[in-house]
Amino acid sequence: MITDPFIPKLQEAEAMARRGNFGKAVAIYSEILHRDPHHAAAQQGLTRLKPYLSGPVQPRPLDELQPSDEKKIKISREAPRFQPSDWSARIPSQPFVKKLNDKGLLKYGVFFLLVFIGLWILLGDYRSELAAERAKNQAVRIGNNQSPFVIPQMELAAIWEEALRFEKEGLPLYAYYRAQQVAKLDRRHKESVALVVALEARLSQQEEIKLTPGELSKYLSNQSFTELRAYSENWLARNPKNPKALALHAQVLTGLAQSAFESGDDQAAERFLKLGRAVFPTDLVWDVRLLILQDLQRGSFDERKKMLDYFG
Repeated sequence: MITDPFIPKLQEAEAMARRGNFGKAVAIYSEILHRDPHHAAAQQGLTRLKPYLSGPVQPRPLDELQPSDEKKIKISREAPRFQPSDWSARIPSQPFVKKLNDKGLLKYGVFFLLVFIGLWILLGDYRSELAAERAKNQAVRIGNNQSPFVIPQMELAAIWEEALRFEKEGLPLYAYYRAQQVAKLDRRHKESVALVVALEARLSQQEEIKLTPGELSKYLSNQSFTELRAYSENWLARNPKNPKALALHAQVLTGLAQSAFESGDDQAAERFLKLGRAVFPTDLVWDVRLLILQDLQRGSFDERKKMLDYFG
């Protein structure tokens, strides 16, 4: 009996959609398609969400899904309550304070102060929701394209600048992929074409790094992504379009980004995600992860742990 290993993820995506959290739903469906590009249920899920990504989120946006209970926001029992009858006895005898009390300004001021403190506490509990909302805004722009898997392109100048920066930093493989993307978007961009040709010649001269199937399996089992990165980069340098090499490298960069995020090194995590975006410029999952990372840079430990699955 064949069981779909993505059933829990599909159920989670449907739950997120029922709550109106389209960004999380898109991230989950995209992650499934990243691992299995032909997964029919995930493709249908993204297609079903597409009409609802062009406007404001409604409380119950999907009629075909089962309704869920509205989220209730509970105010902490320890929060002080506003009791108008008690303020007159607590007002000091100073003329200025008494004048404020006579006009009712003191009561309203304290009331709004309490409201502000309450909102500040509540907002602290929803940073992960804000990250998902950022992903949803990205998905709104994607919804205007013919395919839900096509990512709105970066500015051509920004891609070219990234290609030059990678080359300067001694990362010719990623400079190659970025220059190749520029040449693809603008065939009249002679500098990018010349850089692609030069980098392709340089990369092909690298000495081959060999691993036996047993060694490769051992590295994967131990999650030795640093060693695997050297191997997959060497493989791609000699064959930049090899599907197996690309699949392995995507797994390596994902593992490195997840490990860096889990350890709190957001700068390294962002670096690995941008390398992944360079190699896979039309894969939504790298942009979604970058958006989530940006919004969780100052998140609490629990908030970051909750979103860790979106990096792997």
